[in-house]
Amino acid sequence: MVDIGGGTTDLAIFYEGSVRHTAVIGLGGANVTKDLAMGLRTPVERAEQLKLQSGCALTSMVSPKEVVQVPSVGGRMDREVSRHMLAMMIEPRIEEIFELGKKEIRTNHIADLLGAGLVLTGGASSLLPVVLLPRDGRSMCFATSHSARPPGSFRITFVTIESSCVRTSMPRAT
Repeated sequence: MVDIGGGTTDLAIFYEGSVRHTAVIGLGGANVTKDLAMGLRTPVERAEQLKLQSGCALTSMVSPKEVVQVPSVGGRMDREVSRHMLAMMIEPRIEEIFELGKKEIRTNHIADLLGAGLVLTGGASSLLPVVLLPRDGRSMCFATSHSARPPGSFRITFVTIESSCVRTSMPRAT
């Protein structure tokens, strides 16, 4: 399970009904928000709203034609920014979080315990589809739980990554 929280990302590896490994990665959704605030020169509160309402962690899944209003600081005029640009700011940070997670899994030799895939949860998981892992040609299933959904409901994302091509399908399951 990967819990992408505000300040940290928590990793818990379960095997045969028991927790086998835990780790904390010092990056989370607040880092994405700060990246947006700095990159767009907008207040942190508005960057958080933009992230939650219009953010996506994969640039290839967002049209450059979709735009959002971004308020400026210092009395400057608001401006339009493409959702694609937002994704270009979000994707590297989410990828960094997952790379650190992969490093933790590799370093501790626990990759073989992930036979069924990952469950992603936490506020920043709403930026999904987060389909940046794995890049090794295998398929992995991500089950994502969001607080806005009824308890026990999940969005299941099946991911197949072949070379540099990312393909996703997102059937709904309750």
